Amino acid sequence: MRSGKLTIVCFEAELTRDTELLGKMSPYLEVTVGGLTLQTEKHKEAGKVPNWKGEELNFQLRDVTDFHYKVMDYEPTGNHDLVGSHTIEVRKIPQGRHVKKMPIYYESTQVGQVKLGFKFQPTAEGPAVSQPQVEENAPIEEGGLEERPKIQIDNEGTTYLGQWIFGTEIRQGMGI
Repeated sequence: MRSGKLTIVCFEAELTRDTELLGKMSPYLEVTVGGLTLQTEKHKEAGKVPNWKGEELNFQLRDVTDFHYKVMDYEPTGNHDLVGSHTIEVRKIPQGRHVKKMPIYYESTQVGQVKLGFKFQPTAEGPAVSQPQVEENAPIEEGGLEERPKIQIDNEGTTYLGQWIFGTEIRQGMGI
């Protein structure tokens, strides 16, 4: 089992679902890895094309099997609206340096995609490795792994990650 620092680089989204009746959405991205949830700044009135400009979310991995991400529409009342979400099984993410356009779903329907990068730096178990930066203009790889049903995030299982991880797994992650 490997542990280390996982950085998720949040670039942008292309959404087809709009939760606003009047005005434009102010989307933010929320990511949960293990028991920790972090979020980007909201992109005020970005509508269906938010850009988080490479904002980085940092996590420490240990015994993590999945990570879950969702796009939310910020509401001043605090009752934020879910635009869509998705869950990735960490062990199935291909190794390598990539940027991926990853799907998001709402009620079993794809409602857009988010452009994310992933960087993993192992801790004491492996040799120190210099990590290049995730660049927004890196080649984008499309595609996915097998489609799977909704899952719950837990802290059991083995996680194997390389220096850099990126990937897509088509899996609904609603209500997690």
